[in-house]
Amino acid sequence: MKKRLILHIGMHKTGTSSVQRYFSRNRMMLRRMGVSYPNSIGIDGARQPKHASIFDAISHEADFGSPHPVLGPSATVIGSTADEIESSSGQIGVLSAEGLSGERRVFAEAMASLSDRFDTTVVIFVRRQDHWVESFYKQMVLSREVKEVRSFHQFIEADSTKAHMSYDRIIRWWMDAFGEERVLVKGFHPLGAKRPLMKLLDIAALGRAFRWIPFAHSHENPSAGVEAVEVIRRLNAIGDVAPRDAAARLETQYGRSDVQYLTSEERNNLLESYKEGNRWVLKYMNIDDRSCLAPNMSELGRSRELRWTGSISAAISTNLNRKIL
Repeated sequence: MKKRLILHIGMHKTGTSSVQRYFSRNRMMLRRMGVSYPNSIGIDGARQPKHASIFDAISHEADFGSPHPVLGPSATVIGSTADEIESSSGQIGVLSAEGLSGERRVFAEAMASLSDRFDTTVVIFVRRQDHWVESFYKQMVLSREVKEVRSFHQFIEADSTKAHMSYDRIIRWWMDAFGEERVLVKGFHPLGAKRPLMKLLDIAALGRAFRWIPFAHSHENPSAGVEAVEVIRRLNAIGDVAPRDAAARLETQYGRSDVQYLTSEERNNLLESYKEGNRWVLKYMNIDDRSCLAPNMSELGRSRELRWTGSISAAISTNLNRKIL
């Protein structure tokens, strides 16, 4: 009988870090309880909390047409990860890498071979597009690896960003690869009562004992504010290197305003453009998850233009940002 595999593919900014923190930091304890969370070694030789090496190997082959010079062929990376699950004593394996839910069919196609070896369930969490793109953009700016320099509106108009928000197309790729019945679509809301980790444990049919293992109830840090992120973006643009905690330090010193990237009209237009695709996605979500894609009219009414009225903006105009950071 095939072992069970839970393939958690994201999306970005849907609580993936808390899921990966739980499984990676409890790897040995979970193994004794019958759950395998395979090791993942990065390009630098360091152990990773998520299975990013699979994503990196597939991406490199798609971009350059040849195996990754350090990781090797993606099929080998995927195969060795599968071997580790099969050789473990437990009956359940878990893989997690949010990059796999990216805007390319190749990720689903490369992972499809796992269905021959495991009873696989693909799990993807989705988030309302306006919330997702605002949060994802902040992550790209603050990332010391990516160092995004485009403005928010340049970022949101990019073809790759638009493709990433076409949830229906991405989900169809995974259904084509694994079968419609093997893909579970779950909803994410920042204020949701049930967090992604708990939903994932339910899907894996893991009992109450798993909810009291360390890090089961940890929460993600709140996203940085728009103004602090803009300071870091401008530093990125001139080649300055801001520390990882720069945004938090800015907000501690200067406070945080409630400005947003999208105006009410822009938010409405964005959600309208994905309305048909979201309607298709909703067919595959249970009733408790569907609200995550529904517009909140009171929230839309509160959106306002990005104006540099907060005190952090003074750090830009007076060039104090270098001293702060």
